[in-house]
Amino acid sequence: MLKQSLSLIGLTFSLSANAAFVIQADSVTSNSSLLNATQDINNLINQQGLSSFYVSGVTDFDSYIASIPTHANGNDSSVSFDSGASTVRIDFDLAGASTIESLALWNRGFATQGVKVFHLFASNDASFTSSSQLGSYTATAALGTLDETEAEVFSFDPTSARFIRMEVVSHYGVCCISLNEVAFEGLPAVVPIPAAAWLFGSALGLLGWMRRKTT
Repeated sequence: MLKQSLSLIGLTFSLSANAAFVIQADSVTSNSSLLNATQDINNLINQQGLSSFYVSGVTDFDSYIASIPTHANGNDSSVSFDSGASTVRIDFDLAGASTIESLALWNRGFATQGVKVFHLFASNDASFTSSSQLGSYTATAALGTLDETEAEVFSFDPTSARFIRMEVVSHYGVCCISLNEVAFEGLPAVVPIPAAAWLFGSALGLLGWMRRKTT
């Protein structure tokens, strides 16, 4: 019976490991200058402007997106790049080789701004000397309202990488290329302590229940 209990514990960890979480990038950079010098490029990843927050590596991605979190279309919580640049590259550092399977984009909610066509690349080196293309996508213009925009999810084959590059090749912008927030779906390189503790506690609880059943 103990062997069966241990098998169930292993199954618990396996099922939990297959769950996909919201992953927040550790840092972000770009080859293009910001249109407004007072803006902060970290607005792309800092959750400022989101109607509800998530805990990176802990919050279930599907449940979070299903709750329809919106992002305010305020200049103080978005990022705008100079639309004169032919291609805007935005590089996200996940601080470790994470297994990523989709990107959530809160595009700018105005018809005259926002990302249109973009490519995604994955790499384990910051220079992207060696990289793989995850796919090419077309984002929706003005998804949501003038006040708030909804997330649009772009999926690809699960890929292990530390760096993700979003290469914007066209946009809806007249003045600029604007976007609000970006997050990822997948398994983080390191399971955060709260998630690890939950998994361990669940396994111990299951083992205790199995032992009580045998007495």
